[in-house]
Amino acid sequence: MAAAYFSMREKWWALFAALGFEVLKQIAVVYLGSVTGSPSGAAFGPILGLLVFANLASRFILFVASWTASARENLELSAPEPPGPAVIRPEVRGDRPRAATVLSMLGIGLVMGWGLRRPQHKTQRKTQRKTRDE
Repeated sequence: MAAAYFSMREKWWALFAALGFEVLKQIAVVYLGSVTGSPSGAAFGPILGLLVFANLASRFILFVASWTASARENLELSAPEPPGPAVIRPEVRGDRPRAATVLSMLGIGLVMGWGLRRPQHKTQRKTQRKTRDE
């Protein structure tokens, strides 16, 4: 595998991202420590803290990624060549299930359904008989 080349600007942005993410984590630790003192803060503080941390972390990562990607060496002046035409050949593989397989699966389903049915209580049976007789 060939060695990847990273410019000095990309290395600085990677270092900035690592340090910034660590700062965000430390702020989250301080926030969670200060919020859990009250009963309502103990109930809702960690959830809100995680939501705020996820929001800030995703924005920060997006910011660093966009600045790293927009480096001068990453900007191409010429458009890349379009790919060749796609060739689509639909192909269906597989056999249809045999009748024995279908019937055996149907039998297994019937047996499991019969075995897992809920048994009726005597009172339910009596009320059903009364409603049928009336």
